[in-house]
Amino acid sequence: MVQANGDQLCEDAWWGRRNDSRRSLYQWPRTERPANQHWHLWRRALTPCLHLGRARHLGCNIGEWLPITWSSWQWWIDTEDRLFHKEGAFWPEWISHNDSRLRSSSRSFSPGSIVKTLPSFLQPVSVRRLLTSRLVTITGKTNVQPDTITIAPTTLSDWLRHLNNTEPHDAWIIDELEVSGSSLDVATSIRNGTARAVSDGSFKDSSGAAAFCLVSPETGSYIQGCHSVPGSGHVQSAYRSELSGILGIQRLVTLVQKQHQLSTGSIELACDGLSALQQSFFHGPAVPTRPHFDYLQVIRKNFKASTFNWSGRHVSGHQDKWKTHDELDWWEQTNVCMDVRAKSKMSRPSVSLTHRISGQEGLALWLHEEKYTSFDTT
Repeated sequence: MVQANGDQLCEDAWWGRRNDSRRSLYQWPRTERPANQHWHLWRRALTPCLHLGRARHLGCNIGEWLPITWSSWQWWIDTEDRLFHKEGAFWPEWISHNDSRLRSSSRSFSPGSIVKTLPSFLQPVSVRRLLTSRLVTITGKTNVQPDTITIAPTTLSDWLRHLNNTEPHDAWIIDELEVSGSSLDVATSIRNGTARAVSDGSFKDSSGAAAFCLVSPETGSYIQGCHSVPGSGHVQSAYRSELSGILGIQRLVTLVQKQHQLSTGSIELACDGLSALQQSFFHGPAVPTRPHFDYLQVIRKNFKASTFNWSGRHVSGHQDKWKTHDELDWWEQTNVCMDVRAKSKMSRPSVSLTHRISGQEGLALWLHEEKYTSFDTT
């Protein structure tokens, strides 16, 4: 919606036209264009929301673009102001027939030939298509935030910092990280199909927390984490905390996968929340009317995109109330440990810096500065 320079709303977003500057991450249904009266309502809502001034300038610049956005940009310019358009695997150069002494934003460009070699430096730009021709003009140049990791991450902590920088909406998921033994042992167990994962959620006084671990049963090495469950008090529940723990396990697996370059393997995931387990492993898209749809859509997307084989196991919770520690099996013992860890995290609450559950979360509905976690059709 915003031009590359970050301080002005795109003309296309204002008038309801397709924007070619960036590739959308969403698959939209094919529908008729909304009526003009609806676009009028859209513009009325945008103006106070973005504090738009004259010529659709934003009240404040959105700042630097994150490196993770690079793959979505379709138009690029080099140091000599030559314009290139990414079209699948091809890169045509667009030619300007204006005076080269003019600024790039004052020149128009038309399609040229496909280039075989790209310049060493390219900068993403936003463009506007001229309605009466195939010409485009440049509306802004990006200011991209440099990646804070200048060398390849090696340790698990390095990879966590790297992922948090490149995937900021997911940074809250592993708020605290602990490694016992070797993460390589855990990676080996995943590759061999013997890895185990256990999570548990805690809920009390309108707040929640979750703890989760990934274990190598052969060596006893494990990686565990915990976090506070995001969301306002009235949407918190034991069920939401259990879902949050499953999401935490998925994040741990991604972390180990990145560090040790895993492509195949298996993980058995256990928790004591039967409903959360069943809904997470259900095949098919999440239904928006389901409680905590925001979590379910992300968890199911992660499972679908994963290259690993996942299986679920229900473990009875709080078995330490009726059995001695020695009478508990491995799954019950580990579940008790995660329960203790989650309750401990409740005393050290943390606030997510993002209102999104994950970068994988789709569109969300907000009303009076509060996000809907599901949608009731009634």
